[in-house]
Amino acid sequence: MSRGRNDIRILLLGEPKVGKTTLILSLVSEEFSPKVPAQAEEITIPADVTPERVATQIVDYSSRTQSQEQLCAEIRRADVICLVHALDDEKSMEKLSSFWLPLIRHNNPNPNSHIPIVLVGNKLDLLNESQLSQVLPIMSEFSEVETCIECSAKTLLNLSEAFWFAQKAVLYPTAPLYDAERKELTPACIRALTRVFRICDTDNDGYLSDRELEAFQSRCFSVPLTTQSLQDVKQLIRQSCPGGVTLNGITQKGFLFLHLIFVQKGRHETTWTVLRQFGYDNQIRLSNDFLYPRFSVPSGCSTEISALGSQFLQMLFRKYDLDRDGCLSPAEMTELLATCPEDQLPNLSELTDSVTTNSSGWITRQGFMAYWTLTAYLEPTRVLEYFAHLGFTYFAAGSYWSNVSPRSSAQQHPQPYLGSFNGCLSPRTPTTIGNHVLRDHSSVPYGGTISAGPSSSLIRSDSSLSSSATYLNAREALLRGLIITTEKRLDAIRRSTQRTVFYCRVYGARKVGKTCLLQGLLGRHLRGSGGLAIGGISGRASCWAAACGIPVYGHQRAFIMHEIGAAAGEQMTAGEALSADVACLVYDVSDPESFRYVANLFLNYYRGTRVPCLFVAAKADQPHVVQNYPVDPGELAIKYNLNPPEPFSSIHLEQQQLQQQQPPQQLVSGSTRSSLADSSLSYSDTSLFTRGSKHGRRAGSVEPSSSTFVGGDVRLSDGHQSVGLGLIGATGSRTDSAEPNHSSRTRRHSRSDLTVGGQSGEVSSTVESNFAPVYITLCTLANYP
Repeated sequence: MSRGRNDIRILLLGEPKVGKTTLILSLVSEEFSPKVPAQAEEITIPADVTPERVATQIVDYSSRTQSQEQLCAEIRRADVICLVHALDDEKSMEKLSSFWLPLIRHNNPNPNSHIPIVLVGNKLDLLNESQLSQVLPIMSEFSEVETCIECSAKTLLNLSEAFWFAQKAVLYPTAPLYDAERKELTPACIRALTRVFRICDTDNDGYLSDRELEAFQSRCFSVPLTTQSLQDVKQLIRQSCPGGVTLNGITQKGFLFLHLIFVQKGRHETTWTVLRQFGYDNQIRLSNDFLYPRFSVPSGCSTEISALGSQFLQMLFRKYDLDRDGCLSPAEMTELLATCPEDQLPNLSELTDSVTTNSSGWITRQGFMAYWTLTAYLEPTRVLEYFAHLGFTYFAAGSYWSNVSPRSSAQQHPQPYLGSFNGCLSPRTPTTIGNHVLRDHSSVPYGGTISAGPSSSLIRSDSSLSSSATYLNAREALLRGLIITTEKRLDAIRRSTQRTVFYCRVYGARKVGKTCLLQGLLGRHLRGSGGLAIGGISGRASCWAAACGIPVYGHQRAFIMHEIGAAAGEQMTAGEALSADVACLVYDVSDPESFRYVANLFLNYYRGTRVPCLFVAAKADQPHVVQNYPVDPGELAIKYNLNPPEPFSSIHLEQQQLQQQQPPQQLVSGSTRSSLADSSLSYSDTSLFTRGSKHGRRAGSVEPSSSTFVGGDVRLSDGHQSVGLGLIGATGSRTDSAEPNHSSRTRRHSRSDLTVGGQSGEVSSTVESNFAPVYITLCTLANYP
């Protein structure tokens, strides 16, 4: 697919005997024939032999064989019209403005746009000089006339160029970019280019620096940028656009001015190449093919943010965290989402209800990553849509700078975007090149001269050569933001997984403390205030909670908790129950009737299944009572080989957090730190495909063989550890998960398995120390069922 079109229909119109049929036959046969039929048959030129790689249909019209109704029908079907006149016949030229152009306007099927027209003067071989000056008034009167060209069907001079200009008028239309009456860019074009500017302004300082322009040039046109070209552009903007360039770089005003020049000077294919590189179609809207690339998630698999996607999100957070406080204020969040359509912006409360915030209700770095992790798990299509709006494809194309060549080598290459102004700018008259005229939309002279040497052929710029490929690559690059995991059933068979995001369903009778448990994952508790209170600033507690950075054997994992209402839990299907990686069964230690609900639910849905379960004794700060159930919670856990019930209290959560903010336990040895740094540079699996190995243990996995208690801390006896990459602090690496000893088929995990410590030469992890034991237990059970 090239620039959003599969084919182009070119219609040739004009007075009889001006050479319409001869033009078509000479183009196809590459030779002149003095005898031609009254009308040429419709001809289709394959895409691989056309300059723009688009299949082209060429349609002839003859008043001798076709009626007026047929003529009007053909006009309505045409994508572009070549209006032919004979250079040796003044009447045929007069008919252009008196009959043909009004007729085309009258039959235009779309009143909001026009059919582009190319004026073709045939029989150039019969003249000694050009007559282009006579058609300039017609171009001024009819804005739909894109180009005028003189050619000869007999000598083949400029013949192929005439049809190439017709293609160009369709593939790179002027009307969506430029308001001819106001002589300025259209609002849609300005919005699109503003989004492009914001994405390319990678440091968010309001300027495109030299380095950012180099990356932009390489990304869009696949050629490097020379120092001289850059200085010439800056000088042009400085002279003609006050405030368009500063010592820091080109401003947004200067960037828009630059594209205004491109359009006014007939180089709108340059602007279109940029827009299409960023996903825009011919109506300057992000196309559905770009926003919603097709992919499928097999049953039993899930979707996660890829390492490249994680890097992109980390970059976005750093870019818009202007005060460097580790949180995004509402103003900063609005800036971050400025490249998204206003009618599709998520509500700020939607962004913060289910993830970690600070006391003011501002989303933290961990919460920001957790939000996208949760969205990728539940709505991967939505993540790709937002990634498209936010500029992920630009980030994915070499992480900004990797494709930029050194300037020393750049001197040998053409510059389609910023390096070809000499000989392109003209006074306010249309641009004349050889025997054709390009519409010049400029209203003021910008200086420069035009070289009017003869031209028998026009070579496409590198921008048009690469635009089709880059448009496709942009859509394909979007898929690199996600990965699809292996099927859970296969993970269970192998007793290992490469997944890093785990889903927990939380069950319990009414008022047992399920909501407080979910809110505790976000650091919110009953004694908290503001953003740290139950429900956060909004006071509305979501049934979802997500967090990143939960420690599991030295790795960081993302954990998603989903509160299931009491009625919904009783009516759910077996498939819904088994969709969880771990089931959390909550009862109230002060309510003797609360355990019965979760015990029956366990026996009905989870007994004998692969899903690990954990009973959580909520409201542990309250007096304990005997549960009105035949079996004690602890005895039931022992009977079915489960972990002992885990106590939890939202009241005590604040005290636990304060204790954990003390100097944290040392989790990773110094030797492990270096191995993590090395591994962070090796990950390259960013494509949307299933990960996994069919052969035994994965490289880098760990089996903690035993654990010992030392001074109240827990340490692994096994000396070799491996740290995987979580979603927080991603640097492009993704290591395999650690694996516990599977010599026993039990699902029980002792407390000593869940907190790992060390002594000298170790690196601390403050993220790992911010979670209560119940969450670490649940996440570990999910990781190692």
